[in-house]
Amino acid sequence: METWVEPFLAAGVGLLYGVLGALLILRYRISPRSHEKAKKRFFQDLDTRWELAFIKNIEDIISLRHAISKTEKSISLDSTEIADLLDEYLLQMTSAKIEEVDKEKFSFFEQLVDQQRIEEPFSVLPDREQRFAIALRRSIENNNRDDALQQLNELVDSMGVRLSTVETELRKNRIWTRVGAYLGGAAVIITIILLVF
Repeated sequence: METWVEPFLAAGVGLLYGVLGALLILRYRISPRSHEKAKKRFFQDLDTRWELAFIKNIEDIISLRHAISKTEKSISLDSTEIADLLDEYLLQMTSAKIEEVDKEKFSFFEQLVDQQRIEEPFSVLPDREQRFAIALRRSIENNNRDDALQQLNELVDSMGVRLSTVETELRKNRIWTRVGAYLGGAAVIITIILLVF
């Protein structure tokens, strides 16, 4: 009788440890408290970098967000859209006293938010393809046909390379999935045999 209980007990304890480990990891990496802390630090560092004239464009802000999300271990800050963060920053800037708001600073960040909202349809694309899509749209808006065709070709080439990379990874994953399924099936059969004998 004891031989029947031991495998189930071991599996239950293993499952319990796995669930507790996952909960601990999620708790410390995606908690609302750590997100708010990281966001507060982002706003403070943004103020400091503005005063030191280190903020020139949206890339500076994106790199700041990424650096703070790494140091604060906040995945949710890095996944928050930059336009949403800047909207919240502008709201925080004006929530104090309107008279004390730096008009140049407010205007700069407001323009960045507007620019991001225009470029947002391409935010689902990877960085490289996003740059090509934005350049393509600008070329079309400027009626520059030759540049638009070049950007379109580069976008298609880049997406073709990415597609072939994804297909290769899928083939590799299918092989490992089959191996895992065979090993899992063998483990179940061996467990049944051991339980019976």
